[in-house]
Amino acid sequence: MSRPVRISVELLLLVALTLWFASAPVGFSVLPGIICLLIAYIYLVLSFLRPMRVRGFHPSLFTVELLFQLFYFVIFFMPYQLALLGLQDLRVSSFVLNTFADESNRAVILAAVGIVAFNLGFGLVRHVPSQEDPSISATNWNTQGLQLIVLLAQAGLTVLYIGSGWRGAGEGRYTGSESGGAAADGTSLLITMFSMIGAVIALAPPPPGRFRRLNALGMASIGLGGWWALRTLVLGDRNTFLLWAITIAASLAIYHLRVGRVALVVGALAAFMLYNAIEYLRMHEGADFAELLGAVWNPGGASGAVDSSFNITTISVRAGIDAVPNHIDFGLGAYKLLGIAGIVPLVRGALFSPSSAFSTTGDILTYWMIGPTAGWSVGTNVVSDIYIDFGVVGVAIGMCAVGIFGAAISRWFSRAPTDLPRQVIYVLVVSCYAQLPRYALDFPIRILVWSGTLLVVWSIWSRAALRRKGVTVETRVRG
Repeated sequence: MSRPVRISVELLLLVALTLWFASAPVGFSVLPGIICLLIAYIYLVLSFLRPMRVRGFHPSLFTVELLFQLFYFVIFFMPYQLALLGLQDLRVSSFVLNTFADESNRAVILAAVGIVAFNLGFGLVRHVPSQEDPSISATNWNTQGLQLIVLLAQAGLTVLYIGSGWRGAGEGRYTGSESGGAAADGTSLLITMFSMIGAVIALAPPPPGRFRRLNALGMASIGLGGWWALRTLVLGDRNTFLLWAITIAASLAIYHLRVGRVALVVGALAAFMLYNAIEYLRMHEGADFAELLGAVWNPGGASGAVDSSFNITTISVRAGIDAVPNHIDFGLGAYKLLGIAGIVPLVRGALFSPSSAFSTTGDILTYWMIGPTAGWSVGTNVVSDIYIDFGVVGVAIGMCAVGIFGAAISRWFSRAPTDLPRQVIYVLVVSCYAQLPRYALDFPIRILVWSGTLLVVWSIWSRAALRRKGVTVETRVRG
């Protein structure tokens, strides 16, 4: 299918799905389920068949496109597939009382709108050059100096965080032990970001003709990052651990190890099982190892219902549709503004008044699903996050933008795959996109903006230092 025809078909499909969303019947019907699942399967299979090919490296399946769609499918479509097979009752959940099953048709259609829009956006800029552009020169700078700065930042911030007795929202919201407020959350995110950057620098290959190996600084950064990720995992924060783990896996798979489709699927299943295990530990303090294994292999327990913790997110899509705009008005961008404001430390707190009812779409979903006195948060997801602000048309536009950005970063990286800043940013985007379906649209912004700022500042300083030493600096770097 030619590119213009494909774009036309996807645009017509988006229009049809949007109209269908407005007129879908109550409950869950076979026809919407089958059609939307067929759409999701087609896109997922196509992404499996399109590894990223960059000259000098083996084809890699660790792509922005595939990892995003794999997680997206499990969260937004898998429960409906199980329901069609008679393996899951959409009206029953071991986590919440009301599953909003009446909104199932509209929820699966809305998810289909999102995946079509994402692929439309990705396809608009998918045509990645088959080889590196020789006119783009690799950055000439002191890599070991950057490694040292990253390691010192990791260690210093970790000492500050642990020494202050802080508990960021990621690890404290489920136990009611949050402390340190915005400072704790920001410091925790910075530690995670530096851990990811340190891992990429340590594992990424050098430009042709230059030598870089896994040195003591790189090993120390990976070791400290691994300790931090495991610590947060034990305390119930899956996000931090998976960001770091996917960064390591992506760096190895893109540059060093050929990971096949079977290995990738097995790894994804292991990650999903880990999600369920940590969710069970959150809900059942003091559970022994046998109980944990039983919960992982049979999440539904004695009832036989297949009900993993991912189903909370699936239900949250239905809850958002039920709540907005019938009972709660569209945010019209207010929640995105607060999310983006988090780029600048403490600004979000200044914009948000404690007397306001909701500060995030996750607050709305938690309120609507488990009430105002909830002791835990259901979080949000990329589909509900956009829908609560802008409605179904907003989901189409927002998810198209997500696809465009992901494809643009992939293309930018492929044009100079041994340039360190591109290596760092690309692997961080892969890691963030793998988790994006489960989080708000603005989830990756702080990590990417702060990382990019660090790389730009270090590049400027490093080039100036080299010039002072009389070293010729390559400056012709373009996108």
